[in-house]
Amino acid sequence: RDFDEPLSALEGTVNNLQQVGTMIRNEVGLQNRMLDQTNDATDRVTGRLGRARTMLDRFGQADRSKYLMCSVVALLIALIIVFVYVVLP
Repeated sequence: RDFDEPLSALEGTVNNLQQVGTMIRNEVGLQNRMLDQTNDATDRVTGRLGRARTMLDRFGQADRSKYLMCSVVALLIALIIVFVYVVLP
């Protein structure tokens, strides 16, 4: 009987530690799920940014091509005007 009281207190402490351990495990599991969701969202955003960058690069190349085409047309018109004034006077 002398041992029952300290063992009862020890049993209560062990039960409390078990509850705390369970709570910690649950919290760690929740944090891991939240991190997984954040990683998934980050992966989706990274993919979208990559696609947007690709589209911007294509747009930039198309824009440069338009300027080059306009320059070629302007030079061709200038060449025709010079040809008309020099060869056909």
